[in-house]
Amino acid sequence: MVLSMIVLGIPVLNRPEITNECIDFLVKSVQGAADFHLVVIDNASDEPYVLPDDLPFSASVLRNEDNKGFYFPITQLQARWANAEIIAIMHNDVFVYEYGWDERLRFFFEDDPKLGVVGFCGSNEVDIMGGRGGGTMCNFNGSRGQLQEHTGKRIRDLQSALILDSMFMAFRKGVIPKLDIPDSVPPAHFWDKILPMRAVEADYRVAVLGIDIDHLGGTTLVAEPRFEADMRVWCNKWGLDPGQNAGMAVYLEAERQWLTEYRDQKNLMPIKVNNDYSIYRV
Repeated sequence: MVLSMIVLGIPVLNRPEITNECIDFLVKSVQGAADFHLVVIDNASDEPYVLPDDLPFSASVLRNEDNKGFYFPITQLQARWANAEIIAIMHNDVFVYEYGWDERLRFFFEDDPKLGVVGFCGSNEVDIMGGRGGGTMCNFNGSRGQLQEHTGKRIRDLQSALILDSMFMAFRKGVIPKLDIPDSVPPAHFWDKILPMRAVEADYRVAVLGIDIDHLGGTTLVAEPRFEADMRVWCNKWGLDPGQNAGMAVYLEAERQWLTEYRDQKNLMPIKVNNDYSIYRV
């Protein structure tokens, strides 16, 4: 099977200068521009986001009238670009240095029809607390942002995984409907663990691809001053008590959903995956 179109969504809330820098690196690193479409998902920024001129690939802005967060836009992307074979989502503070990363990603999806989700950072284990344990993998350059020595093993190839970091996640299009992403999905936190595990339960494979990147961290949504007010609106909409700190209330609710589903109900913590994608409990 030959896959072509990749649609990459970047959810943003204000901070256009960071988004533009992220896009600058995509301009330099995307090889298959004819089969690549960029979507900046503007989560009701104070000033509507405007794309840079003269991009080498097609691009568009999807503006939400309220803050939909990071995970719900996955469903928006698939609904609007239904013919795309790969739907990806990325933080706007990820800088991709490696030229041809899109072709490498496409190759691995073509090579393995059971490969469902690929991230740039993740883990091959889940510990009893729902964390990554000692299995974190990525390929941080270290020029800016987070350092490799703080984030696990450096890899350059494709490695089996169970959970990912939301900084980058790419989905085979047939996987997304099986992930059951609700309208009420929390805007941030922990669903980068729930979604890959649901893919595994649907008999797909999850992996981390060691692409040369940097990640600033804490820039895409949660560091924005307006995030707290947006989370208060979200809590009130979905019947969650925001308390004195709505951002923390969202974090705790997302964590509760993760631990309730996979530790308490499904008894899938702690768990590991072998190099051949076979899973075993520990």
